[in-house]
Amino acid sequence: MPRPPVTKRTAMTRLASFPAIDQTALPPQEPRLGDLLRGWWRILGCALLGAGLGLAYLAWLATPLYRAQATLLLEPQEPQMIDLGQVLPALGRDPQALNTQLEVLRARLLLAGVVDALALTTDPEFNRAIGPEPLLFRLQRMAADKGIVPAPEPATPGPDAQREATITRLADRLELAVQPESLVFTLAIRTRDAAKSARIVNLLAESYIAEQVRTKLSATDQATGWLAARVTELKSQLEAAESLAQSARSASGILGPEQIAEMERRLTALRARLSNATLPPGQREAIATEAADLAERIRAATDGMAALAQLDREADATGLLYESFLTRLKETAIQTGAHQPDARILSPAVAPPSPHSPRPALILLLGLILGAGAGAIWVLAREEWSARLRTAEEAERVTGLPVLASLPELGERHRDPLHHAIQRPDAPLAAAVRSLRGSILLSNLDRPPRVILVTSSVAGEGKTTHALLLAQMLAAWGKSVLLIEADTRRAGILGRLGLPRQRGLLSVLAGLCPLDEALVAPAGLSFSILPGEATSANAADILATGRFRDFLKKMRDTYDHVVIDTPPVLDTADARVLAPAADAVIYAARWNRTTRAQLRRGLAQFRNYGLPVTGIALTRIAPRHARALHGGYHARP
Repeated sequence: MPRPPVTKRTAMTRLASFPAIDQTALPPQEPRLGDLLRGWWRILGCALLGAGLGLAYLAWLATPLYRAQATLLLEPQEPQMIDLGQVLPALGRDPQALNTQLEVLRARLLLAGVVDALALTTDPEFNRAIGPEPLLFRLQRMAADKGIVPAPEPATPGPDAQREATITRLADRLELAVQPESLVFTLAIRTRDAAKSARIVNLLAESYIAEQVRTKLSATDQATGWLAARVTELKSQLEAAESLAQSARSASGILGPEQIAEMERRLTALRARLSNATLPPGQREAIATEAADLAERIRAATDGMAALAQLDREADATGLLYESFLTRLKETAIQTGAHQPDARILSPAVAPPSPHSPRPALILLLGLILGAGAGAIWVLAREEWSARLRTAEEAERVTGLPVLASLPELGERHRDPLHHAIQRPDAPLAAAVRSLRGSILLSNLDRPPRVILVTSSVAGEGKTTHALLLAQMLAAWGKSVLLIEADTRRAGILGRLGLPRQRGLLSVLAGLCPLDEALVAPAGLSFSILPGEATSANAADILATGRFRDFLKKMRDTYDHVVIDTPPVLDTADARVLAPAADAVIYAARWNRTTRAQLRRGLAQFRNYGLPVTGIALTRIAPRHARALHGGYHARP
């Protein structure tokens, strides 16, 4: 039954009917363990190189650093005999207090004392101004000597700037840490000299503890001075108040309480007499005058007595305040000998016997691991991007497609594989091509492929040779076979068969000659060939025309099988254009030459457009490997 014409619409319909290729469902592309095993010598070499670089670093670049550490315990001192908390509050025990003490250890005033005591400004390790010239400055000076850049101006900082820079570098070198769930913190430093590290740590710890005592003494001295000034002032105020009260008490006219009471009784008697109506007027006036004078004297005496009482109260209050401040002054004065630091040294630093860093064993192990890792990455990358296919299993793993056949390459004495396969039907090459033929025809039992497209990733993979062999093996079954050379750029089939050039595919499509004149039937071959013709036009545009589709439909109806030899996929788009019209697509990959990257990129050209590939033909296998890869054929080629 004739097939419907392959029009643009039907081609697109067939293209859309192909199942979508799920890239995530493709086989994993991770290289196998065998790839690493094959590159073991590269991995070992990289590991040894990494270890060698580690040794070179230890020998010439690494600077041994000695780490000295002291341990301090924070013990806040609580008042025991007298309450001195108002002068200097006790140190807390919470994490904030511990972190505060760490910052006190980093205080520049404290570090400045260590710098001055140990003369670290004369040490090149801490004072870079007197150390070796920086590498960048040396390079700049060398470039200036050759006239490339202007000469750098050496900037030598002054003594004060060097001292500040030394303090900063010492602060950067300090390692302070609080031990979890404790009042213990550590103080450590790394320097190039073991004894120097111990001296710095111990001196800083001792300075820190001495600074605590000095801080308490300073606070006590300030409190004592202030209290002494207040006591002196209060004493003067008390003496003045007592003197004023005494003066007021000894002044004339000041009566006592008894005298005032007696005067009040007399005033009461006088007022009683004035109430008698029988008194003569002259006597009444005399008594009234005496009563008024007595009342005035009582008022004056009472006011004087109240003022004296006020003076006495002021003197008493000043005396109480004076006694309180005097007592506080005496309590504060005795603190001078009772102050204790809030921290003590649990473990002083000792000079370490060996450098803390670098650690040779760790550096060498790290070099080996990093070198081996780099070697493994190198091997995997090489296998991934430049490794060549060596086995059918490897090709199937890389592509996810079946390998239809493994085709051996003939030795040097067999120049023409086509005639060799015809003359030696029992040879491994003929058997492999027959296996390819069977795999293709069995790929679709309901509708055996009639139009078969043969392509590859790049040139030189045996694509054209095996298209000829496949056509001959299909014709050996008594089928009519046409081989179309769709490679219009090389068009070399006639030359390989020793035939002269003639009109071919393009002339037939252009109507310049009939098909019968363009067909070639070489002697000894059972199939016809429609050769290609070189052209400057884009072959993909020609093959996508309706004229070519009609021509291919006619060839499908005329021949039992049509084999199309197309250009390499990575060079042109011709194979993608022809694939929708083909029943089977055979992808040739050369043994030990085609790389994984080339194969994946070529197949991606089909998968990205939903074009199925029937399988892989592993071609041009070396004779010494052909027996193992060809499934046990023992005939000699």
